[in-house]
Amino acid sequence: MNTRKLCLKRIVHFAKGAMAKPICVAMLCFVLVGCISRDTQPRPTAQQISDSLKAQGKDAQTAQNMGEALAKGIAAVEYRPEDIQAAMSASKVFYDRMSAEQYATIYDVSADVLKAATSRDVFIGFLKRVNLKVGSCSEPKLVLTTAGKDDERPFVEFRFTRNCATVGEIQEKLSWSIVDGKPLLRSYYVFNAALLTD
Repeated sequence: MNTRKLCLKRIVHFAKGAMAKPICVAMLCFVLVGCISRDTQPRPTAQQISDSLKAQGKDAQTAQNMGEALAKGIAAVEYRPEDIQAAMSASKVFYDRMSAEQYATIYDVSADVLKAATSRDVFIGFLKRVNLKVGSCSEPKLVLTTAGKDDERPFVEFRFTRNCATVGEIQEKLSWSIVDGKPLLRSYYVFNAALLTD
């Protein structure tokens, strides 16, 4: 079996069996990236992945969604395209609110899981500190999209990079819970060594 066929078989195996827990999504990313890096041929097409999934028992719509996601490099097990679109629109609103220093609004419309993890004052202080430290930044550049279900609730997660005046490149992760079709912020992380210092 050549490398490409073996990779396709491994991708389909993980996509079929994973339950979209974070560890499963990470394993799926690893398999997909590993396959691509070991083979200079084009990655399997959406149709090839979809056909393989349908042959193994997935319904047609789920197989199509998963095939399109994996072919694009999206780490997704089962997801709805409209959830990703809604979460992307919510991410734009998040960045607009950050620029406008509307930190309280960001917290007030966030998911219950975020509110349970941190207080309003602490989260607002965190967002203020990020803006103060990084200065003005470029538009966010999408690096990775992860979508699926966590504890039976749909989620979408984006990783972005931005170039900022004060600290250079920062990496950000915005995670959204999809509640009744509406994305609610469940976590926000930012990575840059300069943010570790006062």
